[in-house]
Amino acid sequence: MPKHRPLIGVTSPSRSSLPSWYFIRIIIWWAGGRSVRIRPDSPLPKKNLDGLILGGGADIDPTRYKEKVLPALQQVSKEVPSKNWRFFYFVFIWLFRKLLSLEFTTQKEDKQRDELEFHILRLAVEKQIPVLGICRGAQLLNVFFGGSLYQEIAEFYTEQPYLNTVLPKSTILVKTDSRLHSILKKKLTRVNSLHHQSVKTLGQNLKIAAQEPNGVVEAIEHPDFPFLIGVQWHPEFLIPYRAQRRIFKELVEASRKSQSVCLVNVSDDPVSA
Repeated sequence: MPKHRPLIGVTSPSRSSLPSWYFIRIIIWWAGGRSVRIRPDSPLPKKNLDGLILGGGADIDPTRYKEKVLPALQQVSKEVPSKNWRFFYFVFIWLFRKLLSLEFTTQKEDKQRDELEFHILRLAVEKQIPVLGICRGAQLLNVFFGGSLYQEIAEFYTEQPYLNTVLPKSTILVKTDSRLHSILKKKLTRVNSLHHQSVKTLGQNLKIAAQEPNGVVEAIEHPDFPFLIGVQWHPEFLIPYRAQRRIFKELVEASRKSQSVCLVNVSDDPVSA
């Protein structure tokens, strides 16, 4: 008999983010799971969730980490060409995103989504179901546990350019004592970069799992949970790379062993953290 396919909830904005959702859905199925999309403008799924992915999207409301909204800085976007066959794959992703008018780094805050995701994450943490935060999702994990964010990270890129690209051109250092290292099996790797914010003050009991050479935090995790990892990059766009696929494989395997959680009938309304 085929193994049980755990159900993974994937949060996303009410509009846009379709490329990310499609790629996540494909890679979750490939890894042995199922997925359901969760949006602020849709009813919560009635089926129990075995795992959770907090997807990318708009900036988190800075008042949640007790800061004022800062004026946006002008960022220089730079797509770096590739010299191998994977270039055509990434060109497809880039065109796919452009056709659907996606802009991961220039969206305004989405307070309705903040409220929904803090509610869902609280339930996930209570039940200790596996959680993967992607880009905004990693930032939300940090804020949920009491941390704060750099609203703009341009100041870190004085000696090297900031690469806003779906291509894996940003080098990160993975800490060898992290859960992430046991998954990627790499100390040094390259990832894509579509974010303009990052961890400032680390959340309670979280640990840094990966950083850029300039100190920008690229991944965090909670050592007291079976699986609670946040990555700043978008691994769903890096399907050609086995190490990146393993992130979703490990999430699915951990979800297969977890207790499930029902998002409905727990409280009348989502509440903020």
